[in-house]
Amino acid sequence: MKMNEMYLTLGDPSNDGHGHYDAILCVTNKTLKEIRTAYKASCKLTKISFNHNEDYTGEKRGYKLDSEYRICTDYQVSKLTETVLDVLEEFNCPYIKEFKREPYLCNDDFCVLWWWFVGLSLPGLEWEQKTVKDNIPIINDGDLNVQFGYGLYDA
Repeated sequence: MKMNEMYLTLGDPSNDGHGHYDAILCVTNKTLKEIRTAYKASCKLTKISFNHNEDYTGEKRGYKLDSEYRICTDYQVSKLTETVLDVLEEFNCPYIKEFKREPYLCNDDFCVLWWWFVGLSLPGLEWEQKTVKDNIPIINDGDLNVQFGYGLYDA
């Protein structure tokens, strides 16, 4: 089975806000295109998202209401909302008990949740985090040029 390396960037890699970010190197059995497509499909399926600058849910709720359905997209907001927790429970997220007990995400929690979420629309997805390397494609760039985990960082 071919394993593909790619970065998942968290925070503000474009430096148009707080400028803090991490590039998490991941190895997966799926292609970059499959992962990007599955992320968008999972947004549409669950009506929640990990980004704020594009709407992949198809709901068009408006920014204020939509923030209840987003994960770590606002400045210094790393807490899962009750709405998001309800959706995660509805989709049998294996980490729901932990997140209900401690709804604040760190980078590692965010990554685990993000990959589980993508896997909802990509059966057989396998991934693991690796040490950083150069010249590896970034998941949230190109036709998925959105910020994930912006709320995980302080100024």
